[in-house]
Amino acid sequence: MYYQDSVVYLFNTNMIPRSDNEFIRPLLFRIKLPAGLLCTYTSGFDAFGFLYPEKQVVFVHLDPYGENFHDTSYRIMDKRETERLLLYKLNTLNHRDQLDMDGNPFDPNRSTWLIKRGKATILLYNINNENASRFIRYAMSFSFL
Repeated sequence: MYYQDSVVYLFNTNMIPRSDNEFIRPLLFRIKLPAGLLCTYTSGFDAFGFLYPEKQVVFVHLDPYGENFHDTSYRIMDKRETERLLLYKLNTLNHRDQLDMDGNPFDPNRSTWLIKRGKATILLYNINNENASRFIRYAMSFSFL
């Protein structure tokens, strides 16, 4: 849903993936995002990427098997921590034709934030400092359906 100042992304599917003979119910969610979205990417039922102008990116990773359910948020200042997240949790979106992180390296002069909401990890990546508070506020709207 598009609004003048925001976009509400709703992941709601009737498809239920299967692993061997076991059905795995996908985690359904909604998140409010700033307006100006250029494109979105998904990989399966657990990785979502949202690309904004000037290579600002919002990643959402869902972990249905995760055990750390403490909500938290903090600014990431360490390039290695960001690279670890991109390599191990969000690697399915890191392709040249999608959200190419090789072409968008970590910039310590911009804001990169990690927000945990239950089984969801939200990474606000290389956000312009003047946009950071709005991106954080909107990302905190994340909720499971």
